[in-house]
Amino acid sequence: MIVRPLWRFYCQRQPHLAVAPAESSTSMRIIAHAVHGLLYLLLFTQVVLGFLFRWSQQEPFNFFGLFDIPTFIHVDTALRHTLAGLHNNVAWALISLAGAHALAALLHHYVLRDNVLRRMLPLRDSMPSARINE
Repeated sequence: MIVRPLWRFYCQRQPHLAVAPAESSTSMRIIAHAVHGLLYLLLFTQVVLGFLFRWSQQEPFNFFGLFDIPTFIHVDTALRHTLAGLHNNVAWALISLAGAHALAALLHHYVLRDNVLRRMLPLRDSMPSARINE
């Protein structure tokens, strides 16, 4: 959650790591940036809501059996159901948006036949583009 946005920010500032922009209209670029921003926002919101929900349960918070996470703030137990509902709604929004994002990537690859999906592949510079289009 922390490393991925930092890595993306760092790579776009380094010429040898930066991915060439996709050839698309201004409106598609704006929509793509908005969707990516919304995905990150939903992911961070989901994590925060998860912590708040767990703290509202007034139980020890053990992180996968590795270490305990202390309660940084007191969350009223009366908010437990509200936080659970928000956590659930954000999860479904995240699942829906991620599914739409995957479908859009397939649309770009198979219908629009642009390089959007190929930009995500590792070793993309060593792969001939004619072979990928088949």
